Formats: sequence, C-alpha cells, structure tokens
Amino acid sequence: MPAFLPSDTRATLGQNAEKCTSRSLLLDRMVDPTAEKAARRNIFETALKKPPNNHKAKSVALLIGQNTFDAVVYAQLQSRLMVNMAGGVMENAGLCLDRFGMPYIPGSAVKGCARRAAINELQQTQSLEEKTDLLFKICLVFGWTETDWKPGRKTERKAGKVVKTEPNSDFWWAMAENTGETLQDTEKNDEIRNKIWNQVAREVAIRILNFLQVSKIDDPVAPWRDLPNFQRFGFVLAGLPHRSRNDRKS
Repeated sequence: MPAFLPSDTRATLGQNAEKCTSRSLLLDRMVDPTAEKAARRNIFETALKKPPNNHKAKSVALLIGQNTFDAVVYAQLQSRLMVNMAGGVMENAGLCLDRFGMPYIPGSAVKGCARRAAINELQQTQSLEEKTDLLFKICLVFGWTETDWKPGRKTERKAGKVVKTEPNSDFWWAMAENTGETLQDTEKNDEIRNKIWNQVAREVAIRILNFLQVSKIDDPVAPWRDLPNFQRFGFVLAGLPHRSRNDRKS
C-alpha cells in the first residue's frame, strides 16, 4: 500500500508505513485519498490487519455498560450537525467524534489547556529569574510563532478613536498580573509588563538561540527577531474515557 510520508516519518515507520500499528493514524494521515478499485481495497485490507486498540474498545464498552445517574435525552436532528470543528465556527456543536462515533478530546485541545495552565503559572511567578526559566521551558514544550514575541495590545477604531484591545502575545501578558478593572489600571499593568518583558524576552531568546546552536545573533538588542517559528518538542495525544466515575473516586 503506497503511503504519503515525510522523510523522517518514513525512516521511522518504513517505506509504506508497515510499522504503523494504529488503524486510525494510518487511515487519517497516510493513505492516498484518490486511490480507486484494487488500490483502495488494499488500503482497507492493510488497515484491518493492524492489531486492535484494546484501550479504545474498553472505553466504548465502559460508556455503554456503566450505570450513571445522568439523564439520557434522545432527539432527532432537524438540520445538519457540525462536529469536529474549530471553536471559531458558529455552528460548531462543541463535540468531537471519531469515525466510529466515539467521543474524544482532541490532542490539540489538551495541548491548549496545558499551555493555558502554563501561561497562568508564568503570570503567578514573581522574580525575573523564575519568569525567565519558566518561559524558556514553555517555549520548548509548546513552541511559538512570530506574534508570541510581539509586546503590547492590538488596536481597533471605535467611535472614531483608536482603542487598545486584547494582547498581541500571552507571553507578554503573563509578565504581570491584572490588578483593578479601570483603563488606568490596565495601562499601569501594561507598563509593568513592558518593563519586565524587555528583560525576560531578551534572556529567553538568547537561551533558545544557544539551545538551537545558532552561533551568530544579528540583533543582540532584540534577539527574538533571529528566532524561526518553532513547533514544539512536546506531543499530546487525544483523550478517551477509560475509567468509571467510581474508579476515579477511589
């Protein structure tokens, strides 16, 4: 079965992903969607030869068989239901189902929750050393884009005036806690953020460049400008239910 694979994935899983043991991964990411007839049949035969996912089978049996006190509501759709969509889609049902109808939490959502928790922890730290150490770790685990190194807030025009809105970067936002709710409080907090950011961002960027073994820094004043976009070192898998409510209590 021909498989579309990047070179590093092919080196790990084999020329045609013969070492891939996941049916879902194989069907989602590694097959030719234009395959027809014998080639298409070969894809499904290859997937069926993979070992079953016992953890997933146990999750399905658990959801079907466990006794809960939750009310079960049956309803009939009057229009299309959109699942597995991004949060920005207005019609999104807020639900993810795999191809067999099993609900799950996407790995991207788990990663987003973990990143938000790390950012909140970064905001709670007090000393420059702590913020520098933690932000460096956050960068390596979750990665970054160019906008993550941009301080300040976005602007938009309201009633003929330019007003500041949400932060450009949650890295920058986490440099200080929010105190008060007035515009003056926000401006004061942002001044503190800018002061801390200028020191922390420079030190973290230099650490990352050294970690990536970049020998030449073109902009020592703002070394983050020399940083490429970086995906991450950490990988998060999708979450499936595997224990009953009673098991969690024990």
